[in-house]
Amino acid sequence: MPGASFSATTTVSNIVLSIGSGIYKDIRKRFPWYESDWKDIGKNKLRVAAASTYIFFASVVPALAFGEQFASETDGLINVVHVLAACATTGVMQAVFGGQPLLIVGVAEPIVLVYKYMYDFAKDREDLGRNLFLAWSSWVCVFTAIFVAVLAVTNACVYINKFTRFAGEAFGALIAILFMQQAIKGLVEEFQREELTSDGRTMNGLWSLFLAFGMVITSLMIRKARKWRFLFAPLRALLADYGVPLLVVVWTGLSYAVDYPGVPARVQTPNTWDVKDCWKVTTVMSSVPSKYIGAAVIPAIIITVLFFFDHNVSSQLAQQPEFNLKKPSTYHYDMMLLALMTLLCGLLGIPPVNGVIPQSPMHTKSLALVESGQRKRQREHPSANGIREGSKGVNGTSTEIATPPHDGGAYIPLRVAEQRGSGLAQALAIGACLGLTPAIRWLPTAVLWGYFAFMACESLPGSQLWERILLLLTDPKRRYMALEEQHVAFLETVPFKVIAAFTALQTVIVLGIYGITWAGVAGVLFPIPIMLLVPFRQYIMPKMFNAVYLEELDKLTEEEAGPLPHEEAIREAQEQGLGIEDGQEEEDIESEMAHFRVVHHASHREIEARRSSIRHRHSRNDNSSNNSNHNDNNDQGNSV
Repeated sequence: MPGASFSATTTVSNIVLSIGSGIYKDIRKRFPWYESDWKDIGKNKLRVAAASTYIFFASVVPALAFGEQFASETDGLINVVHVLAACATTGVMQAVFGGQPLLIVGVAEPIVLVYKYMYDFAKDREDLGRNLFLAWSSWVCVFTAIFVAVLAVTNACVYINKFTRFAGEAFGALIAILFMQQAIKGLVEEFQREELTSDGRTMNGLWSLFLAFGMVITSLMIRKARKWRFLFAPLRALLADYGVPLLVVVWTGLSYAVDYPGVPARVQTPNTWDVKDCWKVTTVMSSVPSKYIGAAVIPAIIITVLFFFDHNVSSQLAQQPEFNLKKPSTYHYDMMLLALMTLLCGLLGIPPVNGVIPQSPMHTKSLALVESGQRKRQREHPSANGIREGSKGVNGTSTEIATPPHDGGAYIPLRVAEQRGSGLAQALAIGACLGLTPAIRWLPTAVLWGYFAFMACESLPGSQLWERILLLLTDPKRRYMALEEQHVAFLETVPFKVIAAFTALQTVIVLGIYGITWAGVAGVLFPIPIMLLVPFRQYIMPKMFNAVYLEELDKLTEEEAGPLPHEEAIREAQEQGLGIEDGQEEEDIESEMAHFRVVHHASHREIEARRSSIRHRHSRNDNSSNNSNHNDNNDQGNSV
């Protein structure tokens, strides 16, 4: 017993001595780079300017959408002005004082959901109600700031290496479902506008459906502009990067084609200069009854859990090894800064922020440059791993970067312009939007609901969970076709039955967590099971799956295998149990013969022979024409 007591005392002593050590180490290793963070802006002016514009549009449109959702869920107490103010204020703080300036902070969908449950709890209580909701939410932010600060000083961020793709993709899938849910909910409400007549509600609903679906379809199309065959490459890249915000403007203009009072419904937000209640929230915080101040601890714990997971995952994705960053990470310090930002948001009566996905990795990607002298090498080794369009990271965030091959093949190194200018510029630009509230009121709410649906659809491709679900839904006779394209490596290393079981488990977990969000006020607890996925993956799943297979299925880094020849794909599919058996491919072809076109297959050798023949005939015709012209000239000379 004395020995055990000594051990416990030593452990407590070590914990006490280590308090704040992570923050101190982060400051020591990052501070020497602070000056270069500003100087590097001038060295990469064009890239920084392009990235600033790109990430501004990628941040401001979701901010407007979340602002409208906040207004809908809180009866206008929190609106677009509050969200823009939160994103601008904290964005400047992260860019100037943050340890990792590439991290983009903003209001995220889970926070909107938590605030919805908080408002549902408060609005019907006589001693709290709507009038004291902002003050009560400020107490929630105060407690959240304290809890986040405790996590920062106790070095809790050392455990982020336990965050794997399994938990990250489950969280990403949940967010996609919530985005789609809000889009559907918003469109249903367009048919229920009380300020309109019966005919007006019907017209508003139908016109809103047209605008929303148009926004979704055209946005998904224009995001693939880089793969189009027409237009020049710079214009295709411009459309792919900035086309979605442009479409918001286009569909807003088109919305005025219907000349009917109140149709379509538009964003209702006050002018910034008319919003005054939130700025005075500290004067009424003392009016909140003590029992509700104590109760504020519960949502504060929930938000703390959410922030610890979401903020650190966002930071991880912004600093993926594929980006080849040179400056060190500062997870502990950035958590402490997040605590200060949460406290500031609470005292200002605006919603708290955290690192956001996909904007954070998008920001880093937009600053990536191919190292000097490597473009020729890329052309000489087009199949080499390196920069490649369409590569995706965790949660479906596009990186367009692949890891160096293990076989020593060609690799295209990158250099990222690590600086503070782009993050600062986008935050200031969002702040400037606070002066444009009259223009913001032109936006149809249907376009924002369409944007929510677009974000849900855009987050799915590249997620391995989504790709595995599609594989399960694929006709077993055609699963081998996945091997004939670029594909994840585990299709060749893990039996299909194991892939199916892993996918089914992950899908059930996501649907279970989503079900919690429907549990009334208790739905505020949904971040808890998300965080529990981390220990579940570490301690429970190794008992359910072979450790080797689990490692293959749950790699954090992106890994792809090249396409296999047809016969080899068939053989590999049979070995992995993907479903195809001998003779089934021929049966599948015969069953769909009616849909085939009868065409002549021209081989490459035949095309070469025809091209040579055409050139020979063309050359002979030219010679004949020249000889004819020469004879005509001689005849004319003789006649003269």
